[in-house]
Formats: sequence, structure tokens, C-alpha cells
Amino acid sequence: MSQYHDKSLPLINESKNFWQAAVEVLHFQPLLKEGALQKIPTKGPLLIVANHPFGGVEAIVLAAKLSEIRTDFMFIANEVLNAIPEVTPYLFSVDIDEKRGITTKIQNRMQVQNAIQHLKAEGALILFPAGEVSTAFPPWKKAYDTKWSRSVARIAKESQAQVLPIYFSGKNSFLFQLASVFLFTQPHNFISKTLRTLSLTLRGLLMVHEVLRKRNTNIPMTIGTTIPYSQIQHIESNKALAEYFRLRTYLLGGDSQLVGSRLDFINKRIRRKKSSRPRKLLPIGIKIKTEKLLEDIQTLNKDTHHLIHDTKNFAVYIAKAEDIPNILPEIGRLREITFRAEGEGSGLAYDLDSYDKHYEHLFVWHKDNQEIIGAYRLGTISELIQKFGIEGVYTYSLFDYQEEFLKEIGESMELGRSFVVPAYQGSRALILLLTGIAKVLLQRPQIKTLFGPASISAEYSKIASFVMIEFLMRQHGADEHVQSLVKPSLPYKLKTDLDENNLMSLIQGAENLEGLNAVVEAVEEVKAVPTLITYYSKMGARYVAFSVDKEFNSIDGLIVVKLSNFPKPMLKKMLGEQTEKFYSDRQN
Repeated sequence: MSQYHDKSLPLINESKNFWQAAVEVLHFQPLLKEGALQKIPTKGPLLIVANHPFGGVEAIVLAAKLSEIRTDFMFIANEVLNAIPEVTPYLFSVDIDEKRGITTKIQNRMQVQNAIQHLKAEGALILFPAGEVSTAFPPWKKAYDTKWSRSVARIAKESQAQVLPIYFSGKNSFLFQLASVFLFTQPHNFISKTLRTLSLTLRGLLMVHEVLRKRNTNIPMTIGTTIPYSQIQHIESNKALAEYFRLRTYLLGGDSQLVGSRLDFINKRIRRKKSSRPRKLLPIGIKIKTEKLLEDIQTLNKDTHHLIHDTKNFAVYIAKAEDIPNILPEIGRLREITFRAEGEGSGLAYDLDSYDKHYEHLFVWHKDNQEIIGAYRLGTISELIQKFGIEGVYTYSLFDYQEEFLKEIGESMELGRSFVVPAYQGSRALILLLTGIAKVLLQRPQIKTLFGPASISAEYSKIASFVMIEFLMRQHGADEHVQSLVKPSLPYKLKTDLDENNLMSLIQGAENLEGLNAVVEAVEEVKAVPTLITYYSKMGARYVAFSVDKEFNSIDGLIVVKLSNFPKPMLKKMLGEQTEKFYSDRQN
């Protein structure tokens, strides 16, 4: 290695530090997604945590790439690295063998405290919390870090720095893994202690070999999203917080990277949900001509009770199927387009079913563009049961409940089949729909409760779905009595060997909706918690149960919203001065 060190020295100048020179000399090829470095905060306290699959390569590569963003970084690392003069200025060096005595422990703690002060002074700190190189057991399996040191939790808490997880993909050679095999023996006697010492010695001797093996190879690294202190301050246990950081890091490598500990003989995987047979998708139906849609709009305008909410550019209407013979097929077409984009949908040309005939349809009409941009399906339960029995209620096809449940929640309205077409997602379309619903309820003071399905697409990974479901049932679950009245037709079950404690660490990390969103984004990279679930939760929704809907390729949560508990600030934005009437009607 000394020859490579010597070759790097002439390359160091004002624009290139030692780390960047080392990457150039060793021909390491960091592999990142475009724009990944933009995730790194350019200033402020930053604790970077990463897995440790190689032993030295990842530190060099990480420091080189971080140098492109900021140069105020330090490492907590083994004091043996002080043998490299160019590395020493970047180190808070520790002696990893604390068996050497109390003095060593005190010195190590002082260095950790120095690192915390560096963070408090707005610096960045790189930490590999495993403290040793990832190991594969058996040697042909994937390599994982051992449990992370609780020190990472202490540093995060005391410094209150943002935490940035970074994941490196890969592992050391089979020879290295073979040399590590005796690390898994418990040091009960002289022989086992000797074997462990032998493994550690062999690993140390092979470390230089492992660095040189990575010459001229890609070093894949994935940069996660920062975890602000506000998202983790509620986790009191340092052990739980360290495990949370570890999981957030391994999540960046995909679900298959999630494991309980290095002693797990099973490669614990959570595969993405896939149907046993691909669903047959019919071509999307033909768009209904604009003039036909306008015919229905003109008919609705003749009767003022259809127009629920009117603005300069948009109108919100409510109508029954027979009133909108042209608009309803177009709603079905747009539903299917929108749901398929989310990995859901009926697979039909037009997403229409038998319930559409006797439910009401609330939709937003864009006046200038003369098109529908979103819709809801509504049903007043007492009317549906009177005409069709409980079988006429859509959610009864997803959940097993009787009229006792409906009596328990009071006079109610079922919401479902909601969508906003992709082109208008992120606009005010959803707010317009919810405002329309609020104004319908204003006209129907007998309605005390809203309920219906809120779906999670099967396109979400199983781990993301599990975290969302567990969080919603724990933090926003209905009371036990209401839950006892409903059974899912097809209960959601997570089939995985993943250690339950690991799963619970993720749940604990998601204390609120913001935290839940952060966990889901860590798993999915581009997808967050479904927008409707976020809105419903803010509306005070309580989750009763979750059921798998194979036909629709989703997991449906049955929500109940007591209108008397509807948040007033949110309702006031929709109803303005009529807000008090909304509440007083329900109290009376």
C-alpha cells in the first residue's frame, strides 16, 4: 500500500485533498445516482452513518465524495490510522481494544466527547457504528454489520445533529469471509478464544488485500434522506435508536438487505409483493367526447342542488348515475388511468361496478379545459340498506361486519373510489373534492360519521406496507370495541423472517406522520405515504382494520371519521362562516 500512498502525495493540491487523490491512484469508481450528492447538507451539524462492508475502501470513497460538498468533516476511527499522516487531521482516534484498561476507556470517551463538540460547532462527522467490517455467515451469503454501537445514539442525541444514512453495496472476498468464520464461536474456553483471535488476525492481514482488490471497480453507494433530531428525540433507548439508524441505512439497499443480526443463518428477505399470476389489463377505454360531457353538465346546471361548490375555474357537482350517463363512463375511465399509475385498478377499460349505479358521484369540473379532474363516490348508508340491504354497501365486500357496526358509528356516509387525475395531482383538486363533501354534509345534518376504504397500493414494498399499517393501527386505531365488530375479508399478513424487534424499531422511529413519511421514503426512495391516508389522518380518521383487495391490487384500510371531532381549522378553510353550523347541527 505504501507505493499507492506515495503516488497520491504529488496529486494533493489546493483543489484535491488526500482522499480524492487516493481514489484517483487506486482507481476506485464511486457509483451514485445522478443528483445524489445534493442530499448532503452543505452546512450545519451533520452525523453521517454508514455500513462497513469493506473496511477501508468505503471510508476513502465517502470522504472523497463528501469533499465535493463540504470539507469540515471528521471521522471517529481506529487509532492505527494515525500511521498515515495525511489522515490524522481528520481523526478522532479511538483504541478499539478497551480491554487494555480504564485509561483506554476514558481516552475513548474523551474522543467521543470531542466529536460531539465538533458537531455542535456546525461540523460534519462520519461514523461506521458497527466498529468492525461486515461479515457473511455462512461465507457465501451476503455480509452484514453486527449490531451498531450505542455510541451513535448518544452522539446523535447530545449533538442534536441531522443524521444522514449512507449505504454501500458489496462485501469482501470469500477468503476474507472464510477467515472470519471463527468469529461466530463463543469464547468459552481456550480453544474458542484462540480460534477467534486467529480469525481477527487473518482478517487484519487480509485487509490490505481487500483494498487492492477493489482497484478499477465500481463502489456503489446510496445516499439516504437526512433524519432531523425532531424525528428521533422521542426514542429514549440508545439501543433502539442505534438499531433504528442501522435499519434506515440498510433500507437504502432494498428490502433484501434487512437482517436481524450476523448470527442469523437465514438470509432474511422481504420481497416486494407480486401477484402469483400477472393481472390481465384491458386497454383503457375511449375518452368520452367533450360535447357529450357538456350535455350532462348543462343538464346538471338546470337543477341547482347538483352544483355544490363553485369557483372561477372549477365547479363541484354531485349527481346520481342516471343524471350523468356520459360523465359516469368518463369517471370510470379516469379512475382506471389514475389507479393504474399507482399500481392499483380493476384492470377493466372503465373502472365501473354494480355499486356505481346506486351511489352518488361527486366530481370536480374544470370550466376552461372542459374536463373532469377528480371524483368521489358517496353513499348514505341508511338509504342503501333500505333499498339493497347490507350487501348494497361497497365496504361490506371488503370487510365482514353486520348492522351492529353501522349502528355503533351512527348515521353515516361511505366514501370511496376517490381519485385526482395525474395531471392535477399536487393542485387544489383534492381540497376542492373535500370541500364538496363538507358542503354535502352541511346539507345533510343527520350524517354523524364518514367511513370507507383508504388504500395502500401493492406497489409499495411489504416492509413499507407493514410500517404504515402498524403505525396507523397503533397511533390512529379505532377503539377496541369498534375493531371487534369488523373482520377483514382477507387479512393482511406479513410473511417474513425479519426479526420482530427490527420491525418494531422502525415503528418506534415513526412517532408521527412526518416520521412515518420519512421511513416510507427511506424504503421507497420516490414514494411517500399515500396522500389520502395523510389527509384522512389529519381529519381525525380512525382505522378499524386492513384487508387485502386482490381484485384491485391494494390493501384497504377501513377508516371511520366522527364529524363532531373533525378538526375545526381544516373545516373552516372549506366552509368559512358555515363551520359553526356544521358542528351545531351534529350536536343537536
